[in-house]
Amino acid sequence: MIKSFNSKRIKCNQGTSTDLNGAVMIPFFIIVSLDAACGGLILPLLPFYSIGLGATPFLLGLLLSVEALSQFCMAPWIGRLSDRYGRKPILMGSQCGALISFILLACADNILFLFLARILFGLTAGNLATAAAYAADHSSASNRRQAIGIFSAAIGLGMMTGSAISGMLVDISITLPIWVAAVLSFISIMTTRLFLLGGKAINNVVISETKLQNKMSLRALLALPVIRVILTILLLHYLSYGMFASQLAVFLSERFSWEGHAFGAKELGFIFTLDGALNIMVQLFLMKKLSQFFSEKYLIVFIFSLLAIGYFTTGMTHHLGILALGLLLISVGAALARPSFVSAFSLHIPQQQQGMVMGIILSLVSLTDITAPVIAGFILHQGWLSVWVMVITAMAILGMIVTLTRLKTQNQ
Repeated sequence: MIKSFNSKRIKCNQGTSTDLNGAVMIPFFIIVSLDAACGGLILPLLPFYSIGLGATPFLLGLLLSVEALSQFCMAPWIGRLSDRYGRKPILMGSQCGALISFILLACADNILFLFLARILFGLTAGNLATAAAYAADHSSASNRRQAIGIFSAAIGLGMMTGSAISGMLVDISITLPIWVAAVLSFISIMTTRLFLLGGKAINNVVISETKLQNKMSLRALLALPVIRVILTILLLHYLSYGMFASQLAVFLSERFSWEGHAFGAKELGFIFTLDGALNIMVQLFLMKKLSQFFSEKYLIVFIFSLLAIGYFTTGMTHHLGILALGLLLISVGAALARPSFVSAFSLHIPQQQQGMVMGIILSLVSLTDITAPVIAGFILHQGWLSVWVMVITAMAILGMIVTLTRLKTQNQ
């Protein structure tokens, strides 16, 4: 990956060259990887850390929901500030907030401090959005996709590495991975300060005109039946997957054991690590092969089929081997889902509106991140495990039905 952007020819990012500036992209890749690794360190242990402080499944869902809500509210403001004052200072500010949230989390001794720490993290979690904007700033139309690809690869590598480290360290102390995340966050801040080239602010008049154009374009987009169908499909996927992922730790700890003890943060960390590795393999090899055999419509049907079978198999089994198979199907389906849905959007809209599509998708993901954990937490808090499984499986099946009956192929 480093070779792909460590070009021998360093050219201006605003030109027509297909080369990316290595002096810009290498520090950028390191910073995004470090920030993502911090998230990977926290994600596997957070459910068990919360339960240790007295959280119920419902409170765990509420915790994840409140974090997503704070991120949803603050991310647009962070984006506007980065447009006005430049990417680098806003990125550093959000990184500092994340560092403080990790310290609060490590020192938390009750549910209140836990909520405060994650709310603060949500309020400053616009750093990845700012980083994505930085990648767009320092690329041209000809290499924009490559720059965003580097951004996505850095997130995947960081999450996978962080989850693996978390799984190894949690046996020593459940707070040790949190302190490691704080250290990596500090290193990321210093890397940003010393090596990241500053981003320029954008003229406010241009921003206002762009906002007006996007607002009008969004209204026109939502008037198209095919866009509404794809949004429905996206909603069903992200709701079902959000309900599954947010309560996976609770489900595994209650249902399965490993070497004489219930599934915990270590086992969940390894599951997330394997999920990250599988995601990379799917993107590198499987996606291209499947795209040659399936049209857009039937690839989405295939994805929902994998997810439905995976949800049902995982939720109903008591056998570790079948559990592994179910999680494998879910992981492959989820890895295929996002690029397939983005592609489905892209096939039905003009090229100049592609940026807006990402904004719509990110907003939808944030909204489902707010609602899905609370719904799933309430269901499991009542002890309705079978209901939880049936609801998420039914959503995947409904997504398959909507795709088959309502989504038209591009030439229809």
